[in-house]
Amino acid sequence: MPLGPPLTELLLLAGGAALLYLGAELLVQGASDLALAIGLKASTVGVTVVAFATTTPELFVSLLGAITVSTDTGLGAIVGSNVANIGLVLGVSAMIRPLDISETVLRRHVPFMVLAALLLVGLGWDGRIGALDGIVLLATLVGFTVVIMRRIRQTQSAITDAERQGMPDAKLRDVAAVGGGLVALVLGSRWLIDGGQSLLAAAGFSDLFIGLTVLALGTSLPELAASVVAAVRGEAEFSVGNVVGSN
Repeated sequence: MPLGPPLTELLLLAGGAALLYLGAELLVQGASDLALAIGLKASTVGVTVVAFATTTPELFVSLLGAITVSTDTGLGAIVGSNVANIGLVLGVSAMIRPLDISETVLRRHVPFMVLAALLLVGLGWDGRIGALDGIVLLATLVGFTVVIMRRIRQTQSAITDAERQGMPDAKLRDVAAVGGGLVALVLGSRWLIDGGQSLLAAAGFSDLFIGLTVLALGTSLPELAASVVAAVRGEAEFSVGNVVGSN
């Protein structure tokens, strides 16, 4: 007997969220191991490698949503995910273990997060974010990346020969984990979009509402997983850096 449409969409939602979680675990683990192998600190890894990695679901959901459904879906997912990252991810992580905020993250990275939010408001004030606005946003990302890379070079130059000898070696399985994680994220994002959009659209909800709710929470699972695991392990700087860099 074939499955009814509501059950099919629920299965797509559950499967998509599961794949996002699995993909994020693989991606975070592989990317973290590769980064630590070249001597990056936990807070730096969180705000760079893991932050970029856990943001890929929002990227895929936004791109696929804009192409196949509506730009409102992607915009809602991005805004909703940022709120979920601060409220849900940091809230849950802080309940597990108090979060110490690195001075570097607070002074150098948080301003970029605030600037990005203000740019979204300013550029979208006329009701549209066009190609030129996209260039401005990407330029901000480049500026953030430059600041991070300078910090990384300073960190690298301060590593002693003895510390380098104690670093883990980069392994092929870490590269495979990154690749497998990306594949799972792409597929999971697609399932999440199809299931969430069809289910809520059938109930009469708008694309923006769909993006702000089910897609936003679903794409925040990687940040939640990474930050909660870091909090449990006592690496609070990792949790905060992950959220700040991702937003």
